[in-house]
Formats: sequence, C-alpha cells, structure tokens
Amino acid sequence: MEGMRGLPAGLLFCICALAQTRVWIDADTANEIDDLYAITRLLAAPELEIAALSSAHWSRSPAAEGNTVEASQRLNEALLGLAGRPSIPHPRGSAVGVYWWGADRAAYSAAAYHLIRAAQQMPEGQKLTVIALGALTNVASALMIEPSIAPKIRLYWLGAFIDTEKGVWDKSEFNCLNDIPALNEVLNRKDLELRVMPASVARALTFDYAETAERLARHGRLGEFLLARWKQHAPGASTWIMWDLAAAEWLLRPELVRWKKLRTPPENTPREVEAAVSIDAAAMRADFWRALGRLTGGARDGSGMRGAPRGPRSEAQADESLRVENVFRADAGAAEADALGLEAQPLLEGGFAAQADDAARAQNAVPGEPFAVPAQELHDQPVVQRVAGGGGHRRVGSHAAARDAADDFHDGLAARRILAPHRAAQGAFEAGIAALHTPQQ
Repeated sequence: MEGMRGLPAGLLFCICALAQTRVWIDADTANEIDDLYAITRLLAAPELEIAALSSAHWSRSPAAEGNTVEASQRLNEALLGLAGRPSIPHPRGSAVGVYWWGADRAAYSAAAYHLIRAAQQMPEGQKLTVIALGALTNVASALMIEPSIAPKIRLYWLGAFIDTEKGVWDKSEFNCLNDIPALNEVLNRKDLELRVMPASVARALTFDYAETAERLARHGRLGEFLLARWKQHAPGASTWIMWDLAAAEWLLRPELVRWKKLRTPPENTPREVEAAVSIDAAAMRADFWRALGRLTGGARDGSGMRGAPRGPRSEAQADESLRVENVFRADAGAAEADALGLEAQPLLEGGFAAQADDAARAQNAVPGEPFAVPAQELHDQPVVQRVAGGGGHRRVGSHAAARDAADDFHDGLAARRILAPHRAAQGAFEAGIAALHTPQQ
C-alpha cells in the first residue's frame, strides 16, 4: 500500500474496483447460526463483488421441517435488506438434493441456472469464486446441466471431516450427508478447482455468547438480527462454533489458514484438492468484528447498516414502509393459527414477484430472466412474470405484494413454518424486509 499514498481518491477507488473478486455465495442459512455471520463478513468486504446470494436446502437434517430452502431464502432476503444490499441477486436453490439415478440427475433451480450464467460471463482467464456453506446441490446441479463451466469456477466449501495427516476423508458430516451424490459430483470433476475447509478444522473458530451480545449491541438493527438468530436457534448456548465463517475468512484472509494438497477419497475420481489444515481462530474473530464495524459504520445512526437509504424520506415512502411492516404484525396470529398469512414479497423490476406462488406455479422470478426449466416437481417449475394484485396476491404499497391465500406449494403450512423461525427476530426481520422493498435514495 506504500506506493498508493498520494493517489487521488477517485483513482484509488478505480484501482480497488478493478481488483474486486467476483463471488457467488450459496448458503443453507436457516440451518443454524453461523451462516448469517459468514455472509455478513463477505458483504462487508469491499474487495469482493457479490454476484449473488443463493439459498441452499438442508432437507435431510433430522431437525428439518417444511421447506428448508424457503426458510434460508427468507433469512437471506432479510439480511440483504438490513445490510443495505438489496440489489444483490438472491435466487432460490433447489428444495431437494440431486437425483440418485437417471440420465438427468440435476436438481433444477433458479440458483443453478444463474450460477451457470455467472460463470459463463467471466472474462477469459478469470474464474468465478463460489463459496458453498451447505449441501453442494446447487453447485453440482449447475455442473451437471452445463459441464463446461467447471474450469471457470473456483469453489470454496465447508464440509467433511478430514484427517489431514493421513489424508482420510469422513463423509458422515452434516453438509456431506445432506447431498452425498452432489458432493461426489464435485469431487469427481478434475477440471474444477476445489478448496475444502473441513469441519474438523473449522471447529476451532468459536464465539462466546456474552462477548458477542456485548459487541453486537453496538451495531443497530443488524446486530439485533444476528444476536436474535443465536437466541432463537440455541437459547442458553454459551459458545458456538462459527463453521462457515472459517471458510469465508479463508477466502478473504488466506494468510490465516494453513493448507495442503490432498487426494480425493478412493471412491472418487483421483485428483488433488486443497484442504485447510489449521486456522488462526483468534485473528479470524478479530477480523470479523473489524469488518462488521466497517459495514455498519459502528451503527452511529442506529440503523445498523452503512448502505441503508439516507437523507429524508417522503411521507409516502415512510407510510409505504410502515404498511409493509404492519403486514407482518397484523398477520402474526393468523399465520400461527391457520397458515393463511400475508407474506410480504418484493416486486422486482418489470413487476416480477420474487416469492414462490402456488397459483402461478412459479418460483423465484428474477428480473429479466424467465428461464424455462424442465418440470419435475413443483419446485422445478419455470419462473413466470407476476404483477401485484394477481391471483393470490394483493398490493402493499408500490414496491411489495402480499400473498393472501394458503400456499399448497409448501403443503399448506408455509406461513407457519416459514415465519415461525423468525419470531424472535421479528423487529429486525421486518426492518430488513422493509429495506429490501423500499427504494434507495
């Protein structure tokens, strides 16, 4: 950095922009606590250009209930709103793992298709960095659908127990077990660059609850949201292993990780991958707190987000945001009682509704990208254009719609199963969704 002193601010900004690494995040966010912390750390990195934040399932967990990818999706949306990054694409992944047999085993989803496109758009000689924090379903499906993207991806993955001294892999780990065939698909791709943060190494990175609560109190609504997730998922836990954060720190601060090349397991295609051997957990913890301060600006304005809308807002905008939040408050009882809840949804460019909709058999309509996906099950149905006020929706302001009918897409219990995990974080969750739906100034 010594040689950059005295450079004009604009030129320095251009140099940093040119140096940005394009990163795709794929996370099973609702599975436990650490995903949100890892994603927050990545969002706080100015050296990264976040291509997308996609949701991953954890459907084979003994604790799974309902549609796990949808629960992850809602947390992703709330976090993007609270972090002031609503423009980052957030496509849904598959609700189930890849198929175990057949000529076409891919689990089709918006995430898989957009990942393919993002990799294909990388300039010659450059790779898209993908960090997968859960099951490898979405990544493996993209590789199955379009094998030519493998050389254009650099994949970081948190998973597996590995004896790095003996080179012995144990696939009885959570992220492995949620989609073993997808993991094998990734390991078998000789032309895919793979860096594995074993769970057996990541477990050294722990956070203390008391210290975490004290520090997060300085970071406004985002801090409240992160702490509420801990309270809701593991009430009374005095410490927690931040598994996924270790993988994120490896991507951002490679000097904090010691790694070596290892052979793939004997049942997989023989090749070498990079695997972490040890981490500097103390330095990773310190780096997270510094980065959070950069993201929130110390939450000096109390909002908990540096990139949030600034300046005075018109009465109409304030009223619209309030109405979006009131949808959640007014409907909380109904959602618990009969799952006929109003669930606020962002209306994206061109009138696309971003939420799954049973009446339209639609999922994750991303602006300008109406992919026609081969139908297998409801979660694989093609995305379609939706307009507020259409079947199953009613308008809530000009930037959000609400579903006001039972949604058989999630077996009739969607509102209860999706909203219930966030009750403890209701205030922060509402603020995140409201920010996601409110135009920036």
